[in-house]
Amino acid sequence: MTFARQGQDTAVPAIARLEDMLGYQVYHTNMLAMRGARPALAGLDITPGQLTALLFLRDHPGCDQTSLSRLLAVNRSAAMKLVIRLSGRDLIERRQGRDQRTLGLWLRPRGEQLLDSVPAALQVWDGALSQSLTSGERAMLLCLLGKVRDSIWASPGEALTGVA
Repeated sequence: MTFARQGQDTAVPAIARLEDMLGYQVYHTNMLAMRGARPALAGLDITPGQLTALLFLRDHPGCDQTSLSRLLAVNRSAAMKLVIRLSGRDLIERRQGRDQRTLGLWLRPRGEQLLDSVPAALQVWDGALSQSLTSGERAMLLCLLGKVRDSIWASPGEALTGVA
């Protein structure tokens, strides 16, 4: 598919348009969403990334730092800094993991209390994100984003580069 831009005689592949690039649309939407999330969470003194980590640890107690870094799509060094920051605030702790070689991560009572105070702020923020969607459209968007995410998780190199 090609198109000619207004005032240009040359046809440009449609994929060259940012509006047609899924990765750009997801990235840009995420940037805007996170910009709105920060003020919603400011009163709780937590960032969206820290909140994501706490929610993951609530749902996967004892997971290791590598799993956390993979979920957050950050390198292990960035995950280590996050773990140090959260443990310094007494929100999480490191304990013996699944075997003698690993340390698992668990929520501390203070982390659980923080998560208990988050839902109201998140519901307002999440509602604002999807205010222009019907409930069916919102459900469909979540489903489609899940499929894209799952295909990337299943085969990161192939999904992102097209190379097996």
